[in-house]
Amino acid sequence: MTALVELWKNLTVFEVAERQHAYPWRPKKKDLPFRLETLIETGFESASLKAQAKGALSKLEEYQPDVVILSGYGHPIMCCVARWARKNNKRSVLLFSTTEFSRKRVWWREGFKKIVLKRLYDFAAVSGAKSAEYMHKLGMPESRIRIIGNVVDNYYLAAKANLIRAHAKESRTRYNLPIDYFLFVGRLSEEKNIPILLDAYKDYKKSGGDWHLLVVGTGPLDQMLRKHVNKIELALEIQFVGWRQLDDLIPYYALGRCLILPSKRETWGLVVNEAMACALPVIVSNRCGCTPELCYSGRNAFIFDPADTRLLASHMVKISSDSDLSRKMGRESLKVIAGHTPRNWAERLLGCIDS
Repeated sequence: MTALVELWKNLTVFEVAERQHAYPWRPKKKDLPFRLETLIETGFESASLKAQAKGALSKLEEYQPDVVILSGYGHPIMCCVARWARKNNKRSVLLFSTTEFSRKRVWWREGFKKIVLKRLYDFAAVSGAKSAEYMHKLGMPESRIRIIGNVVDNYYLAAKANLIRAHAKESRTRYNLPIDYFLFVGRLSEEKNIPILLDAYKDYKKSGGDWHLLVVGTGPLDQMLRKHVNKIELALEIQFVGWRQLDDLIPYYALGRCLILPSKRETWGLVVNEAMACALPVIVSNRCGCTPELCYSGRNAFIFDPADTRLLASHMVKISSDSDLSRKMGRESLKVIAGHTPRNWAERLLGCIDS
């Protein structure tokens, strides 16, 4: 948003609620360069749809924006805002990261989506090629689809990571980190496919691999996964570290050797951006939306089918058995991610709005 406001001065951001239980991020809100309006002061899950709609419509009538940019269409509040825009002859732009395979599709729901998209949205600003393909299948003309990417603050992450590496010994002691480790970052939920990762790691260890595995995150499968690790007798090599806010997460990227994202369904995978900004190579499932844009097999990444445990294990063996290769791939990650910045994203989004 900071990059966007540099190009579009009169920007107001509405957040539905201050917090969400499923994703307990605590973003910094002090001295923001744009106006931020919170519709509901309580948690997202506890706010009624009626209260959300009332808050949104009140703010829309107050500000009378010329353009509304909506981060999705699945929640009723987004459709409510899009209907207001259509009724008041305002332009509506949908931010869209979903891919066709990010979940099981049901024909009648797909038909309903086509109706909603046709009636309520002028343009779709999509994350990548996979999202663009799915949006076109939902009936949006190609002329009204723009690929804008999905980004993180590369400079901030890289600067913090370099500072941590400059004091690597102290940081490893502070965070209780092993010398070499694979890293998973994400919610511990079914779609992340973590049991496959754990089984692949078991095969990796049987092949003589000596890197550890760190799992960062919380979620509904937390206890089940811990029991699984005990069952395969790798509790000393696999470490669960719980949820981390971004500043406390950066040391895990900075001192890690490789990120693994094994998801069965993943609209994009911003942790891949974050890892690459910290100069890590990545091993990523081909179901992740970011693979066409960020993951170049053999250059900065290895790609695998999320059901193929053996292939994942072989990638782990390959990258951990050649330190020169892993460092070279990490440097390539920096080159690739340099083309995916907040400024690039903001310019592409504005191009969509102005077209």
